[in-house]
Amino acid sequence: MDPANINPYQAPNAPLERRQQNQVIVLEHPDASRWKRFFNYLIDLVVYQLIAEVVIQLVFQSGLFDLHIEILETQIYGFLIAIAVMVAYYAILEYSFGASIGKLITGTRVITSNGEPLGIGQIVGRSFARLIPFELFSFFGTKPRGWHDSLSQTLVVDVRKPQQQRYRSELF
Repeated sequence: MDPANINPYQAPNAPLERRQQNQVIVLEHPDASRWKRFFNYLIDLVVYQLIAEVVIQLVFQSGLFDLHIEILETQIYGFLIAIAVMVAYYAILEYSFGASIGKLITGTRVITSNGEPLGIGQIVGRSFARLIPFELFSFFGTKPRGWHDSLSQTLVVDVRKPQQQRYRSELF
């Protein structure tokens, strides 16, 4: 496939398989690099924090909460709203487009470990797994794969790089 004809914004597809003399050729996108994952995180952090700030301001100015509540209660409510915004941000975008805004900018997508698009349960579980304390440290392993990836059995792949061929023996 000519790299000039690759559409980086195309939704991910399952790996293509072609049979040749008792072997299967699997075409797959390479994993996203550690730097692309880092920039995904930074871009998404800025975007969903801005959205969360707007939502928090709207909620507190709407009169849903008593203006005389304690500062600690205000911070707790703000924190819970920010968590809900983050989960909704990732769930809506990754379910709709297979990518968040950061992933769209860097040309990466989320797929299941076997190359299929994600289901809503996987996406919501992946979003909540981001809340695990010290989850960012999980990227310091040999592969840039976070706990939110491994727990939900997902991969972030680079769709701007050409697909790689991998040969494997056929079992039957």
